Amino acid sequence: MSSNCLSCLHEEAPSQLLADSPFPSRKLRDPTKAFCFEKLIGRGTFGSVYRAINLKTGQLNAVKVMNHIYGKVSDEIEVEILQKCKHPNIIKLIDFFKWKKSLFLCMELSEHGDLHRVAKRYGPFNERQLRLVAFEVLDALAYLNSKGFMHRDIKPDNILLNDACEVTIVDFGLAAHTTSYLAKYKRCGTLEYMAPEVVLTAKHPYNEKCDIWSLGITIMELEPPRLKEPHKWSRGFQDFVSDCLRVDPARRPKAKQLLEHPWICCAPCAKGL
Repeated sequence: MSSNCLSCLHEEAPSQLLADSPFPSRKLRDPTKAFCFEKLIGRGTFGSVYRAINLKTGQLNAVKVMNHIYGKVSDEIEVEILQKCKHPNIIKLIDFFKWKKSLFLCMELSEHGDLHRVAKRYGPFNERQLRLVAFEVLDALAYLNSKGFMHRDIKPDNILLNDACEVTIVDFGLAAHTTSYLAKYKRCGTLEYMAPEVVLTAKHPYNEKCDIWSLGITIMELEPPRLKEPHKWSRGFQDFVSDCLRVDPARRPKAKQLLEHPWICCAPCAKGL
């Protein structure tokens, strides 16, 4: 990255920013003194992600940079979840701080990238790999639900593969508390992966089961050459996807229940693709 990419961040930030920050305990810090930014590796709705060298530890990290506005719900919920939720299949937050009008989240780096990138590089996932992806995502979602959160934007782009070949869920900018009345009526996410009840929020509220529908679409998308050949799928795979894609959310299982599905239970104890 050229030196002028973050040149605006060198300007001295006014002290008033500390008073305006929803995270007053976190000090202001010049990011160019904390990290050596190498390159842009991702761009999303709520910010850009850079590969950077942590100057304190010498390790490579992923640094998400978001334009920050006081009281911005997406910023607050993402930091809250990453602080409260410690799970091997949820991205690890190492540090976060503010500089000028940007919020910086320092996280572990997943060199393999997201599942779309993995599939493009190595080809479609086989059924054994899909089972492991489903198991690890479900394990993370069940944990997330137990902490009172739903993700609301599960898709291949938001599932990374780390160095241990385990998947990690990222991008919690659209996440919400499962008890939030307003959140249950807000249409959000990525249209191709939205559950029917999310699309039709004006009629009925939705809950954390919306993530199960999105997982079902994700699993099918990662095996595109066989979508027109259902006879080549195992019966267990077909049953699992059918359970995920139940149109009536009242009949759709929760993540904790799907972890007991026979197809998922076939997954070996050892994690990783």
